[in-house]
Amino acid sequence: MYYTKQPLKRLMAGILAMLAIVACSSCKHDDDDVTKIDYDKVADHTVLMYMVGDNNLSSLLENNVRQAHRAILDSVEVGALNLIVMKDNKQTDDNLPKLYWVHRNAAQRLDTVMLQTWTEDIDLADPDVLASVIKTTFTRFNTPIKGLVLASHAAGWVPVTTNHHYDSPRRKAFGYDQNNQYDNNLVGSIELWDLAAALRQGPKFDYIIADCCHMGNAEVAYELRDVAHYLVASSLEVQGAGMPYRKVFTRLSHCKSASDLPDALDYSMRCYFDENAPYGASKKGASDALYDLTFMPQLASSYQQLIRSNASRLETLAEADPLIITDWLDYFQPLGRESVTSSGSVHYKYYYYDIKDVINWLGEVDAASANAAMQALQQIVLKEYHSSQFYSEIIIDHHCGMAVTLPETIHLANEPGYRQFFSAYASNAAGLLAAYHHTAWGAMMGY
Repeated sequence: MYYTKQPLKRLMAGILAMLAIVACSSCKHDDDDVTKIDYDKVADHTVLMYMVGDNNLSSLLENNVRQAHRAILDSVEVGALNLIVMKDNKQTDDNLPKLYWVHRNAAQRLDTVMLQTWTEDIDLADPDVLASVIKTTFTRFNTPIKGLVLASHAAGWVPVTTNHHYDSPRRKAFGYDQNNQYDNNLVGSIELWDLAAALRQGPKFDYIIADCCHMGNAEVAYELRDVAHYLVASSLEVQGAGMPYRKVFTRLSHCKSASDLPDALDYSMRCYFDENAPYGASKKGASDALYDLTFMPQLASSYQQLIRSNASRLETLAEADPLIITDWLDYFQPLGRESVTSSGSVHYKYYYYDIKDVINWLGEVDAASANAAMQALQQIVLKEYHSSQFYSEIIIDHHCGMAVTLPETIHLANEPGYRQFFSAYASNAAGLLAAYHHTAWGAMMGY
């Protein structure tokens, strides 16, 4: 009996081992099914929400994500839009970054597929991280329509500064990641030129929604001219709640081709504008615009010629009496606020002005180049909305939808407002000038 039982035991052990292997293989196969989903067949339209919320916008951005989730449930048909979310919000979950795909299933519920998770905090305001997330997303979702939302703090082209009401030093072009594992002095952001370089590592986007302050200017639009076809941005600050994503993504989910995007993006802007304007009561005013970036090279070329034609005027103005400079500034519609905090430091608001006003002033000595610039501007700004007032500081008599930094403004140290704002640069004025030259727009103009 001893010799007959041994083979039986071995046989039973072998069977159990095989069953275990099959079970494990089955589990592994389920995991592989997630990664082997034919993402291209899920929808023809993918949008990545890049939410840099490890800062004081955390709760607001988390609400934006909830609205976006709801929009997927509201979509007319299952799989109308691939929503990919990259978020790092302080006040949610385990406070760790995550990249995931949200879609509606046949049971009218949301499915969430994790594309990448992190076991420690990372800096989303790092161009390498941004480029990696874009690559992961659009390699898996190589759909005909590709969109990107950039949500966080931002300030257009303005670079590293210590003159800020948050922790410093920090870069201010886009993003503000107050990474908890680092000292606050290492809080970072992405310079404008680094932002563009990171985005170029991915596909060309059909549209970018810049849900962040002061990205609606010529410097940003020109930097992103080859990164996307359409750009939605504001020349002013964006109100804290940002875009109403439930409405925005529900409307975008109807887009079957790129030709549907302008109307959908226009609707999205109007929804944001209607919720924040006109000025009064709890509303502080708003502005946003839709740009066709295809025509930015034409605008830049004409503007460059205007700068050359006005070289002597600008040189004289840069050395002018402060009162003359103040009178000159009154010629232009301002789009940046000058505000001082209780501690006496200058709030982070910049000197952006309506670009149409600037073109008109430069055109006084070069009408032909001004006309060419105006024609390009009309092709770029497809839609624009602005309130008649923004907070208590700015009365908006007119606005074409795009802002620009005035020529030679960073030389105007004698004008009181500029001296106050740029006081932090007193020992590094050349650094600020070099930074503006580092933007593609500033380099082309040769300021």
